[in-house]
Amino acid sequence: MTVLLRKIESFAQPRYAPWLFLIVGFLAYGLLLWRHGFYWDDLPMTWIRYELGREAMAKYFSTARPVWAVLYQVTTTFLPPVPMVWQFVSILWRWLSVVLLWQLVRELWRDRDKMAALAGLLFLLYPGFNLQYASFLTAHFWIVVCFFFASFLSTLRAMNSPSRYWLFTSLAMILSALNLWMLEYFYSLELIRAAIIFYALRQSGRGEKVFQTARRAFLQWLPYLFVFVANILYRMFVFTNVAYQNVFFSEVRADPLQALLGLMKNIAADLWLASAQAFGTIFTFPNPALDGPLTTLMYLAVVIVVGALVFLFFKSANVQPQRQSAYWAIGIGLIAMLLGGGPYWLASLDISLSFPASRFTMSFMFGACVLIAGLVELIPKTLRVVFAATLVALSAGRQVMIGDSFLQDWEAQKNLFWQMRWRAPALQPDTLVLMNEHLAYYADNSISAGLNWIYDPGASADDIKYVIFYPGNRLNGSLASLEPNTPIRYSYIAGDFNGNTSDALAFYYDPPYCLQIGRASCRERV
Repeated sequence: MTVLLRKIESFAQPRYAPWLFLIVGFLAYGLLLWRHGFYWDDLPMTWIRYELGREAMAKYFSTARPVWAVLYQVTTTFLPPVPMVWQFVSILWRWLSVVLLWQLVRELWRDRDKMAALAGLLFLLYPGFNLQYASFLTAHFWIVVCFFFASFLSTLRAMNSPSRYWLFTSLAMILSALNLWMLEYFYSLELIRAAIIFYALRQSGRGEKVFQTARRAFLQWLPYLFVFVANILYRMFVFTNVAYQNVFFSEVRADPLQALLGLMKNIAADLWLASAQAFGTIFTFPNPALDGPLTTLMYLAVVIVVGALVFLFFKSANVQPQRQSAYWAIGIGLIAMLLGGGPYWLASLDISLSFPASRFTMSFMFGACVLIAGLVELIPKTLRVVFAATLVALSAGRQVMIGDSFLQDWEAQKNLFWQMRWRAPALQPDTLVLMNEHLAYYADNSISAGLNWIYDPGASADDIKYVIFYPGNRLNGSLASLEPNTPIRYSYIAGDFNGNTSDALAFYYDPPYCLQIGRASCRERV
């Protein structure tokens, strides 16, 4: 028993936290990773890159994130279009981002190792983000997140190492630029660096006046402000993202009071959604009758194992409360959440916990997890460990349930194309396929990529042969009319489809029932 207790105490040492993150991450996301596939934007992006080629991939990103395209060019040079590979890579990069966040929190609060570990676990399992299994896309998300956290760590190392100040500062500036130029999600969150620098200086300069600390913090922040301003100029005069436009200032010019009141309302609602509402989803439990006994058993096993691991890791901790550290964590977390929403509030984008809009919660994850870790520090020590273990365990269980829903959709999508290939083996080029919207994690342009990949292997971006439309979404838009002989032109950005409503084939798909082909007049396209 004594030996066992010593091993448990050894496991609770801070140096084992990255291993805890890895085990928990694998339990939450990796138990069935070999069965998962490509989802949502994974399908068109992998099809464009691996079938249409490098130039098509660069063109695909040319209207939104041209610098991010370079990252895809690098990763896809040596990684194949195999879903299991990308599932593993995405989990690995997410784990690394958690380790960097954990180290960042430890640097800021050197005496609160368990608070840092809890922030890392919450970031790893954040239930408001439900796109982890879209692995080709999320792997590149997490790489940018790693740039973001590594930049902040380099800033702190520069401050603590005067002899290598410019070495670490230059590295931090480069990583900051990569984050800002590649992805707009963390654009305004970059400004939290000023608060982090201020707090770090406040820690080391005890007794110093606030104004003096603020002045030193501003001087330390100047190099990063230069990078930030350079990025603003780049986005204003060199490249303008046509996908996300800044509409808030136009609204202010039209009706200032209404625009500001609307902004305040959106901020309050989104902060609540990204924190309390997001973690409230962990109380959605499996129903054996609907989710199946195996999914329910896997959920229970993951919750129990993760809960036990976290409880043991935190149990032997020095849990004496330090309210000042907790208050600072809460404050920095709130500021980070406010800054995180900047890109969406300026572009008037709706933030949601639903797929796929939950990707916007990524900007709030850092702030929300640090905020909640700070709040947990204020809980009486007799309840703190149990509360933390329960919160993390249920978050892991939530991700298991999300993973199961993705897996079922992948199986349904595979079954769709298996039946389509069997029922319509010789689908003619330039066919418009009309289909009901049934799949949860695929838009029609997503499965259009799968259709082209199957029926037109070795395709060229100059002439894309097939497209799938959900009429309910496309009618009066990309699909102007269902009247005969209506021309259809649809852009994949990397290439264009040109067809006609008279050359259409209709399918109805409602698994587990068989795929149904449309009326007889359409069958000549088969």
